[in-house]
Amino acid sequence: MNNLENREISWSGLFDPEMEHASQKARETFKFFWRELFWEYMRIVPSLDIALVKLPLSDDKISQDENKNPLVEHMWINNINFDGENIEGNLINEPYLMQSVKQGDFINATFSEISDWMYSINNQVYGAFTVNLLRSRMNKNERKRHDNAWGLMFADAHQNRITPYFEHNKPINAIIEHPMSEQMIPSLKQFLEEHPSQIEHKDERGWTMLHNHSLAGSTPTVRVLLEYGANPKIKTKQGNTPLDLAILMNWKKVITLFENT
Repeated sequence: MNNLENREISWSGLFDPEMEHASQKARETFKFFWRELFWEYMRIVPSLDIALVKLPLSDDKISQDENKNPLVEHMWINNINFDGENIEGNLINEPYLMQSVKQGDFINATFSEISDWMYSINNQVYGAFTVNLLRSRMNKNERKRHDNAWGLMFADAHQNRITPYFEHNKPINAIIEHPMSEQMIPSLKQFLEEHPSQIEHKDERGWTMLHNHSLAGSTPTVRVLLEYGANPKIKTKQGNTPLDLAILMNWKKVITLFENT
């Protein structure tokens, strides 16, 4: 990993419509980030170079102008966990001005607060909507220095890559399964046959395997879990069923699967 703590922090004061649009696109496509991270957590050998989420953090002690509007610094977190509604991780940046948080602090926020996400595979960057907007406002030399500082290969400044499994000539809502969804089926079936009690095992959050795979939009493995008797009506401690989680992420194929079960 590069010196991520030194990577850019952005701060907001005046409303920037283009930046808000970039953040909105990041939220609309966040499910692809979480799907990739879900499977990354399943891997024995990691595949991702980095996986980061950008959040706006404010410090009421510091005002950016005489009207006492709080300063907002948009900073990156890693070691990410997500439950469909809330996101948490560790701050990798050292704030410029904020006093209430520091690098390494545990941060939690709601989904609606996410301003960007990015991950990279073999140094190829996916996501990074606000970063690419900033890059589009740079000249060629500035962009080169920026990219060298990250040590990563970003997309064209006016185009975003979302997933390596995404065909760019298809709409964003096209049905695209993650390769591991299919690859995991034989080992998942074997695991369930050898450990049938695990089908309804709950973790400390009240989540079953079906909850986790539903949030990640993994239609093939959700189908297998249902075939092996997973209960789709079990609720997490937050009160969400697997279907609720699929709806939160708008995984249409998983939603249809539950509705037809």
